[in-house]
Amino acid sequence: MLQLFTNHITDIGAKHIARIIEECPHFRRLARGNNRITGEGGRYLANAIQRSKTIYYVGMWGNKIGDEGAKHFAEAIRNHPNLSAVSLAANGITFIGGRSLAAALKENTVLKCLWLHENELTDDNAADFADVIRSSTSIHQLWFINNKMTVNGVRLLASSLQYNPSITMLW
Repeated sequence: MLQLFTNHITDIGAKHIARIIEECPHFRRLARGNNRITGEGGRYLANAIQRSKTIYYVGMWGNKIGDEGAKHFAEAIRNHPNLSAVSLAANGITFIGGRSLAAALKENTVLKCLWLHENELTDDNAADFADVIRSSTSIHQLWFINNKMTVNGVRLLASSLQYNPSITMLW
């Protein structure tokens, strides 16, 4: 486990951490919360996570990966055999990044928890994730607190719950 919270880690540091992930195949948990990692650093880390088949938890909350980083994390999530929990909360992810993540979840059969609170996801993203909820039995928790979803988006998410009893938390 490598936890480095609130250390002002930038994209250069993320590049070095990605190299460590690739050189240490025993890594299971990666937590980089509240640093200064942007989409470029997100790309380095997501690519390393995608190649690592042992990581099961990624905590990247409170960075600035935006849509660029979200797209790379979507690719890491898409077919990862062990990744069960990912936090991309408070990263400036908008409609584009949210759509990429929802599409990845449609193909992933392992991920249980995705935390996307405090981003800029919209009602259109709610529709995308409602489709995920209807079609996925692996996902158990989705967190959307403090995004740009309106009551219409919340209704879309809530109506999808009837199709998926495995959802234990939808925030």
